[in-house]
Amino acid sequence: VYGIPVLLGNGNGTFYFGAGGATGTATYQAAVGYFNADANADVIVTVPASNWAFLTTGNGAGGLGGFANTVVGAYPTFVTTGDFNNDDRQDFAVTSRNADNITVRFGNGGGGFYSSLTLTLPVGDAPLGIATGDFNRDGVQDLAVANSGTSNNASILLGGCFAAVTYAAGGGTGTVPTQANVPVGDSFIVADNTLTRTGYGFAGWSDGTNIYQPGDTYTTGNSNVTLTAQWTPLIALGAYPNTDVVLGGNTTVTPDAAPAYTDSINVSTDTNFKGTLVADPATGVVRVVNAHPAGTYTVTVKAFGVDGTTATSTFTLTVTNDATCTGGTAGFSGSTNVSVGSYPRSVAVGDFNNDGKQDFAAANYSSNTVSIRLGNGAGGFSGATNVSVGSSPRSVVVGDFNNDGKQDFATANYGSNTVSIRLGNGAGGFSGTTNVSVGSSPYSVAVGDFNNDGKQDFATANLTADNTVSIRLGNGAGGFSGSTDVSVSYYPSSVAVGDFNNDGKQDFAAANSVSNNVSIRLGNGAGGFSGTTNVSVGSYPYSVAVGDFNNDGKQDFATANSVSNNVSIRLGNGAGGFSGATNVSVGSSPYSVAVGDFNNDGKQDFATANVTANTVSIRLGNGAGGFSGSTNVSVGSYPYSVAVGDFNNDGKQDFATANYYSSNTVSIRLGNLPLCYDGNSNTGGTAPASATYAPGAMVTVSGNTGSLVKTGYAFIGWNTAADGSGTSYAPAATFSITASTILYAKWGLPPTANAGVDQSASTNAVVTL
Repeated sequence: VYGIPVLLGNGNGTFYFGAGGATGTATYQAAVGYFNADANADVIVTVPASNWAFLTTGNGAGGLGGFANTVVGAYPTFVTTGDFNNDDRQDFAVTSRNADNITVRFGNGGGGFYSSLTLTLPVGDAPLGIATGDFNRDGVQDLAVANSGTSNNASILLGGCFAAVTYAAGGGTGTVPTQANVPVGDSFIVADNTLTRTGYGFAGWSDGTNIYQPGDTYTTGNSNVTLTAQWTPLIALGAYPNTDVVLGGNTTVTPDAAPAYTDSINVSTDTNFKGTLVADPATGVVRVVNAHPAGTYTVTVKAFGVDGTTATSTFTLTVTNDATCTGGTAGFSGSTNVSVGSYPRSVAVGDFNNDGKQDFAAANYSSNTVSIRLGNGAGGFSGATNVSVGSSPRSVVVGDFNNDGKQDFATANYGSNTVSIRLGNGAGGFSGTTNVSVGSSPYSVAVGDFNNDGKQDFATANLTADNTVSIRLGNGAGGFSGSTDVSVSYYPSSVAVGDFNNDGKQDFAAANSVSNNVSIRLGNGAGGFSGTTNVSVGSYPYSVAVGDFNNDGKQDFATANSVSNNVSIRLGNGAGGFSGATNVSVGSSPYSVAVGDFNNDGKQDFATANVTANTVSIRLGNGAGGFSGSTNVSVGSYPYSVAVGDFNNDGKQDFATANYYSSNTVSIRLGNLPLCYDGNSNTGGTAPASATYAPGAMVTVSGNTGSLVKTGYAFIGWNTAADGSGTSYAPAATFSITASTILYAKWGLPPTANAGVDQSASTNAVVTL
């Protein structure tokens, strides 16, 4: 029939038809139960053709309605009801004639059935009839099944022990999931979360031992189960103010609120920035060290919670330079040579004791140490800390590998084929013994984030016939993993990180010393690299540095070519390609190149460490990819590495060199300071010529040598402010120069002459006015 007829008793042994209910499809057998706890009898019927059981709810007046289908086994025939898991909610069981089994569905007490739990139990051949009873008098309902096939028997299924499964909110609010009791040893699907808790994120369901996520399979034991919602405090970061910092300078950027529930913090910006950025996980304060080159950068602060959740905040960092007074040249002064370990081959700038004064680290090739020397902010250095690393460290770089806001360092160990990671304590000390295996004979190491996870990674150039760059990915706790070795050209000696195709994924450039080219490999943002581009440069390039030498917003590179005694400049097209054939002459045997802005004109310059000349060559960029100048600054013996900083906090870029062989020193040379004169709205004449001076030198102020005039005013000296509110200097006065300085002409009203009659003078006498 296509419906469910209901016969209502009239109390005298006869019946009459009630309203019943239509099903619209052929049904087979019906059973009565109370599935929605409304005290009205409901009916469950089987629909063999559809493999369904229909539940229709009673209205208490003989009518049925609200049909809902529930999937059961193949060709369901007979059905019986009961409470098979002792949860006081009505369940049902049906026979599946064509599958030789029965299906048990557990009710939720609201007219529905749990999707996470269905029992399918084998019985005899072609089961038809099914009935509920308690055949072993244990208080648990059993089932009897009549098998209509050739077996000619009945199956008796004894009800077993059930585990009561409940969910608890654990401090959350909302609807707590429900679950049918489950037979001991059976499994069910863990429910989705429907709860919320302000300030917290849902972390899963706990049974007191393990955490389970929605959709996991849970197998019951011999006891009841309570799954309690687990909550993790949501991490949060404050807002950071946009900040300006002078070229080469240091600063701190403080958020409007400290981080909440943060385990570690990473700070990053684009690869044009050459300074270092770290953040304190407790305060959120970002420290900017050795900011260069000039420009505007979007800085991203990424916080990590203990549960793996993240939060981000951004601010704009503007690195400024005083291009109004350049002095026209880029001189250096000083003769400071700081003692370090044996045979230093590399130097890097940092702030290892968090005092806002720049320090340096030197990798000592022979003594297998890194020397840490702390700056006093006036160009001097002290300390005797030497940190043990792997064998023959050839290169050192500064990072924050455990995201604790304290600067760490990494060394490429040529003799042991490893990179040593040493973690800073923020007071100038270092600890740890991590040595990460890389390719053969690593000659250079650079820090990046190659898989965009906010945790610092590194790359090494491996100077052997392997011809590879090793990529190792950081875990944000000071550890590294992976075994990626990217093929490049012959004998790579230096690696630098960039973004050469402007896709926001970090790439690298490797200087190949034997093949006289630079390999460009483009990152996929997941730690992998591709491409075969090799750009020709000068002879034996031992160092590569990334810059933007023609101010087009596309990254370029420079190589120090040790045999041809020049620097190759190649200009990027922003798509991973490079062009140009510019080679700039420098000193003898340049082994290292660093990018700076030594005359504060906003155009990138470079410095090279010239090994056999014992000099550093300074060449000034014109902002169009060209360079000029012939400045060569004397340093210690055999300088193999040069790094740019601002060691006396005067806003002028300085440099440090690691001097190999007998000197065992790092040379510090301070950028000279320009003094400029400004006519300050003069109407005639010229201002005195600009000049540069060593930091701290005594300067004699010029007179009005260019005959400056301003109509209606008289020249009365110079002032450090155009409006006269600064410090005034008379011609020939002296002062100690400590920063780039502009002296503005100071104008006063001319003296006023009043003519009158001198009554005591004789006629025709001369009267002095």
